Amino acid sequence: YLCPMTNSQTCNGHGTCSASGCTCDAFWVKDSATGSCLDCDASHYGSNCSSKCPSCSDGTCSSGLTGDGTCSCPVGYWGESCSDLCPGGPSNTCSGHGTCTKSDGSCKCKSDGTQGYWTGSDCSLCQAMYNSDNCTTRCPTNATDHICSHRSTCFNGACVDQCEASPEDKYSMCCGVSWH
Repeated sequence: YLCPMTNSQTCNGHGTCSASGCTCDAFWVKDSATGSCLDCDASHYGSNCSSKCPSCSDGTCSSGLTGDGTCSCPVGYWGESCSDLCPGGPSNTCSGHGTCTKSDGSCKCKSDGTQGYWTGSDCSLCQAMYNSDNCTTRCPTNATDHICSHRSTCFNGACVDQCEASPEDKYSMCCGVSWH
């Protein structure tokens, strides 16, 4: 049997040649196309395949010659070994309105006119300026950007209950039968 030569070395220098082809050294795997020992097994990484991947409980290790041993977490998990649940877990991560940060498990909420302007620790609330069914309808503001001129609350782009006094009021105002 003729073993493959890679980089002028039999079995890429990471195995021995036998009657059945290359037998790869520990932590190396045979390439199915060339028959040579070209990459690390799934549990090792680094230029010589000597670094062992950590246990990625709910994720996948970045293995191989170019891997760095970090865990890649699936949606809904975070942490060094992907063992921590994001708010909402894998089925409803960040209420479906954000992405979970791998480093600390916090939600980064969506904030655009198409997907909505969301807030809250689990991205389940509308930003005040976009209080509406889908968090995309902007509330009216006055010249100083106060929602509904500080006189009421807003929902779906309309001011409701417009009889509240504003902190900016210098005079009393009458709303129905009450004075503010």
